[in-house]
Parts: sequence; structure tokens; C-alpha cells
Amino acid sequence: MEAFDYIGIDYAIIGFADAPIVHKPFGDNFTQHEREQVFEDVSQFIPFGATADADALALGINLFEREPEDVYRLIIVVSDGEGNVNSTGLTFKELQDVATTKSIHVVGIGIGEGATSIRTRYDRRIQVATVDDLPLMLGSVLAKEVTSDS
Repeated sequence: MEAFDYIGIDYAIIGFADAPIVHKPFGDNFTQHEREQVFEDVSQFIPFGATADADALALGINLFEREPEDVYRLIIVVSDGEGNVNSTGLTFKELQDVATTKSIHVVGIGIGEGATSIRTRYDRRIQVATVDDLPLMLGSVLAKEVTSDS
């Protein structure tokens, strides 16, 4: 969140366990205290519950429907588990295809050895060993995405 705020990129945050929830919609500007509260809220889901990454991806796609067409569209899904909840009516591959048709780039980032489905479910995927590796990896993903889109 701090990195996005620092470089002036608007973003939304969707948390998911057994169902997705929007913690921060596009357009909201959070204070440091609000960012800490979102982090705390999302942390409560770890490592409990199911992994509704398909439902979260569908919600992310829907959030972009309300945004101007000229914005860069990137969904980064960060998970430490196996995707096992999908109430969308589409396969995970079909959801990624829908995103592609709407010019939305999707990157899956798996944290730890338990997130093996990242390798098989996501067309664009990254695996990190621990959550401590996540900030550097997210920075690399953003740099690569922004550079390749320029």
C-alpha cells in the first residue's frame, strides 16, 4: 500500500478466505493508520478458512468495470494456500480469459510451499519462499509491468 501511495498509483484491496471482501475500493486515499488497519484485517484471515481466489479475481475484474478504460489494469493475487472456492460459474482459466479480454493483466504470487496451485492456475505466476520476500517481489512486478506498458 505504501509503495502504491508513494508512486501515486490508485489501487483497490480485496481480501479473501472463504469469500472476498473489498477492504479498500479504488479512489479512497488511506492514512497510515487506515493502511495499518487494512493490514490487520487481512492478517486475521491467515491461515484460516478456505481460499476463494477465483471469487476474489472475479470481484477484481468487476471493480475495474467501473474504472476509466484508459487506466492500466493489473490484478496481483497474493495467496499462501490452494484455491478451493469458486462460486463464479467459470473455471479459473475462463476468469483469466475474461480479464485478458478486458485488458486486465493478472499475476499470481504464491507465498510458501503450500501455495502450489499458483504454478498451475495462473498464466503469469511467481513463487516466494516467505512473506518477507513479498515486498521486493511486488516491487519487481510493478517495475516490470509499468516498464513493459510504457
